[in-house]
Amino acid sequence: WKVLGLPKTLLTNLVTADPAFAARNFLRDSASTWVTVDVGSRNPLTGAAKGVIQSLKNSPSKEAMAFMGVGQGSFYDTRAENVRGHMNKLAGDGGSIVTSLGEFWDLYREKLGSTEDANRIAVYEAAIKNGATEAEAAYQAMDVLNFSRHGAFESMRVLTTLVPFMNARIQGLDRLVRGAKHDTGSFMIKGAMMTGATIAL
Repeated sequence: WKVLGLPKTLLTNLVTADPAFAARNFLRDSASTWVTVDVGSRNPLTGAAKGVIQSLKNSPSKEAMAFMGVGQGSFYDTRAENVRGHMNKLAGDGGSIVTSLGEFWDLYREKLGSTEDANRIAVYEAAIKNGATEAEAAYQAMDVLNFSRHGAFESMRVLTTLVPFMNARIQGLDRLVRGAKHDTGSFMIKGAMMTGATIAL
């Protein structure tokens, strides 16, 4: 399955590395998080913009989240060889000079990934502000869209291994349903506002 999944992995990595995709995904994440995640009142755009800055600066919130496995600090594949490879990278000299194409790619993806972390940081800080523990806030941040989730049904696991972005679609729909169930009134009002804006656009 690892070999058969290589085309999907390659396509996913190249698509998500496109700055245009990152910008669109950032706006889409900001809107959908505002509608589906209820952690108190917050401005979806300013909160996300601040999140980008905090991610780029490695703020205490981002570091706390990373230590708890949220955002770019988490592993999508926790097999021993992948964890070992990641730890070997972290054990390097930590110099700021990019010495190889691989290191440049990692640095590029890390900086571009600040748009992916932005809404998670905003949710994390909003949850802390509303009295959540750090662990609960980290869980809420991860649950914005948890790509590491997968079911036990073998056929679906095969499909999500082979089909690009299929797991993201499934997790997005699941989060939409759970957001609607959690606070139906707020979900309907915010969803109507988003629908109206989309129709106007």
